[in-house]
Amino acid sequence: MTLDKLAESFSRIFERAPEIETRAPGRVNLIGEHTDYNDGFVLPTDIDRAIWIVAAARDDRLVKAHSLDFGQTTTFDIEQIVREDHALWGNYIRGVIQEYRKRGDEVRGMDLILSGNVPIGSGLSSSAALEVATAETCRAISGIDIDPVSMALLCQSAERNFVGVQCGIMDQFVSTLGRENMALFLDCRHLSYQLVPLEMQARIVICDSRKQRSLQTSEYNKRRAECEGAVRSLNDVLGDVRALRDVSPRQLEEHE
Repeated sequence: MTLDKLAESFSRIFERAPEIETRAPGRVNLIGEHTDYNDGFVLPTDIDRAIWIVAAARDDRLVKAHSLDFGQTTTFDIEQIVREDHALWGNYIRGVIQEYRKRGDEVRGMDLILSGNVPIGSGLSSSAALEVATAETCRAISGIDIDPVSMALLCQSAERNFVGVQCGIMDQFVSTLGRENMALFLDCRHLSYQLVPLEMQARIVICDSRKQRSLQTSEYNKRRAECEGAVRSLNDVLGDVRALRDVSPRQLEEHE
């Protein structure tokens, strides 16, 4: 799907031309699995697969979103945002807009069409890409002042508070701040980061395991709860343990 074809689809469905276009990439993580929500370090990089949105403002408070990939349309009132049980992808859009409103931002109604080529359920963060593309669309349509780090945090809050997945910050952070041919070294406690050039000789091969994965239906939240339980137990013994980052391998082995 090219942007031209996406714009053509927008004009056909909404009978007008789109005003803005946004893109947010998926990601692959090179180092640091399940360490982002443990306040650790990660080294992801964005990939050439992405989510695209084309949109135009409305004169009312409605958001009408159409997914070309699912062939579904969802419509909701910005003043009365509730969960969608049919077009579940629409909950990511709802969640982002709700988080903007919590900040006090005025989000305009809009028509939008989205499409992407990040494989769903592949562990390449299609949900974070959708959140970031939505956040950038809202920013452009409504003239919202927000920096990239705050946008990543807003998208993380949308997934936690509205979708119900207690995700870390890595996926949204690299989708917002990643750059081509760069890895992003991120300290997930302090949110300090450094772009690391990937050597020209390096090739990253992503293989399809043919086993789909969803943070909503997997044991992701359970895994996180187990880590948090371990932190509480270790803090009782060691003190000053805020996350597993604060525990050395030796300490962990001693108190298994």
